[in-house]
This record gives sequence, structure tokens and C-alpha cells, in this order.
Amino acid sequence: MIYTFNGTTKRVTLPSGAVLLDLIDLHSRWKQWVLAGNAGFAQAFSTIGGETPKIPLYLFLSNGWKIVPQSANHTLSVTNGILETDDASEPFVDPVGSYSIRINRESPGIAIGYSTTGGSGPSVESIAAATVAALMAAAQLTPIHSDLRKAVGQLYHGDGSEGNKLRSTLVP
Repeated sequence: MIYTFNGTTKRVTLPSGAVLLDLIDLHSRWKQWVLAGNAGFAQAFSTIGGETPKIPLYLFLSNGWKIVPQSANHTLSVTNGILETDDASEPFVDPVGSYSIRINRESPGIAIGYSTTGGSGPSVESIAAATVAALMAAAQLTPIHSDLRKAVGQLYHGDGSEGNKLRSTLVP
């Protein structure tokens, strides 16, 4: 799709007939526009994700940039990612004229976690504590035996008690 990027007004205008906005395509076309000699304008987008099929693209409009849908009555479907702004404002502005425009944001399906009881999930601290407890329990079942008197190829003498400290044979 051919978009019109205006670095002065910070607007991305969608062409006539555009009823689908592919966020991956939009971001790619903006990068091409920047490389075509427009790097002096304020950055329009920042991203998170999108590197693998498992992580959806989160595309953030930055620095006051907005998207202007086509000047016609229509429903615009936004696909292939999640579109937000860096200041939590609406990413779209109305075109000049009086049109009925609906925006249908099709969010990618990814389950991060949910609760059926209304409570929150475990904290980082409780997960860490449970992990340490499980490792300690496993170590009790299968202890790791070592002979410190032969560690690092050195011979040691002493038994480690208060009056007979464990020390290298190099130390009298």
C-alpha cells in the first residue's frame, strides 16, 4: 500500500480505497521513507516484538504522529499487530470532511496468563522461593559429595575443625 508520510504535520495518510491497515507493512514503508532522505523528521514509530511469529508486533506512534484514514465512509481493519501511541492518546485523527469511519482493531491471539478466581498470579519472589525449595529438596535426595582435600589438584591437610583448620599442603 502507498502511504503519504508528512514529517512536518506528523501525519500518515492512508490512500483512497484503504480499508485494511497492515501494521507490519506500515512500519516497513515508514522505514523506507526515512531511508529515502527523511531521517531529519521526528521518529514516527517504536516497536516491541514482531521478531518471531510467537510475539506480536506492538507498534507505537511516537512524537505526536497520527494516522489519517481515507476520506470516505468505511470500516478500517487494523491487522498484524497492536497499535498504540507513546502518550496513550488515540492513534487516528479524522480526515477533512464529515465521514463515518469505524476502526476495527484485530488483536493478534496470544495468551499471556489469566485468573479464573480474580486473584493475581504468583509473584517473582514466590516463584524464586519455590524454585530454591525444589532444588534444595532434590539436593537432599541426591547429595553432591566432594573431597575438598583434593580440590583444584592441591592436597590439603587438617579436618576443618577449630583446632585443625583445613589448609593446603603448601601452607605449613
